[in-house]
Amino acid sequence: MGRGLRLNENAYTQIKPIGEDVMKNLKIGHRLGLGFAAVLVLLVAVATFGLQQVSRLNDRIVFLTSIDEGKLEALSKVQFAVGLRAIAARNRWSVGPPNRKAMSTWSAAPRKRSNPAWPN
Repeated sequence: MGRGLRLNENAYTQIKPIGEDVMKNLKIGHRLGLGFAAVLVLLVAVATFGLQQVSRLNDRIVFLTSIDEGKLEALSKVQFAVGLRAIAARNRWSVGPPNRKAMSTWSAAPRKRSNPAWPN
């Protein structure tokens, strides 16, 4: 015998699943109501599971961002300081030589060209 099956009084008759007689005796409205109730129960179960998973994911995101927020802020400060130093180094070499001797020969007057073929 299979699970959930029963024999009628006569062992040589058909085997019917348990509850088949109960479902046959119900009116169509009741059967539809039971089916709708089963779908609603499944819907509530899936929605509850989904909300729990979203809540867990939200907790993990809050935890990860709270830890990494300090690291990101420190990295931002380091990047800003490196940028300032790079600008200072560029300005130092683009403005002119840093020593006084070279500064005395450096002037804003236009230079004469060494090649006489070029126009002044």
